[in-house]
Formats: sequence, C-alpha cells, structure tokens
Amino acid sequence: MTEAIDDIHAIGWILIVSDLGRSVTFYRDGLGFKEGQTVQRGSEAAHNLQLESCKFKMCFLARPDFRLNLIEFAEPEAIGDGSRRPTQSLGPLQMAFSCADQDAVSARLVALGGTLVHSGMSASGKSRLVTVADPDGFRIELNSASMADIRTMFPQ
Repeated sequence: MTEAIDDIHAIGWILIVSDLGRSVTFYRDGLGFKEGQTVQRGSEAAHNLQLESCKFKMCFLARPDFRLNLIEFAEPEAIGDGSRRPTQSLGPLQMAFSCADQDAVSARLVALGGTLVHSGMSASGKSRLVTVADPDGFRIELNSASMADIRTMFPQ
C-alpha cells in the first residue's frame, strides 16, 4: 500500500481562463512562471472533460515548485463572469505563495490585470497576507512566512 502512495506525484493545477494570452502574461510576468508549450485540443479531449465535444487552447506553465495549465475554451464557452466566487464555495479557494515583498509583488499583479482583495495579518498574527485576484477572479495569496516557517507546518 505504501508503494502505491509513494508513487503519487502532484503535477499541478488546471485553471479555466477567459483570455489565454492575458492569463499567461499575468502568471509569467507576475509570479515567475516559465511559459511552455501551447496546444490546441478538440473532440479527442471531450471524453476526459465530460463534454459532448470541445475545442480549446491550453498553455503549460511551470515554476520549480509548481505547475499550472491554463485552458481557454472556444467551444463550449467557459461559464462564469470572472467575478470572485464566495470564499465558502466548495472547491479550490486560492493558490498561495511565500514572498518577502508582498507590496511589490501585489502591485505587479495589479498592473497585469489583477485586483487587490485583502492586505493584513494572518489569523495567527505571525505573517502578513496579501490576496490578489487574477484577471478571472481566482485568488492568489502572498504570504510573508518564510519557507522554513512553512515547512514546520508540514512535518516529514
């Protein structure tokens, strides 16, 4: 049983976006993702996505610590208006990153089309948190906690 669990490796998140070029620029220039291959897919991917048919473009992005695939649907159209979902909605809430200068990073993200959501201290009072929504309303948390502090939350 342990071998099966040890053989599981996270490869990243997939986000549906309204404008692939804008979102690639946001994550590449704002958070340091490296832009990889962009591919177009159609009906061959429909079954995996539980759709009758589809057409979309997908761009692969990567950081040493994180992978992200962005998808822009042509058919069917993406659902939603880009506003932030209520915090208590089921499903992913936000991506979180540790960084020393939340003000500089959040200013860069806002300049790239993001929206400042919150700036303040964590509930524990030990770190500063700044939250910015990407151009489609998905939250990005910028946390002042060092990676050493974060590692203490996840004992080996």
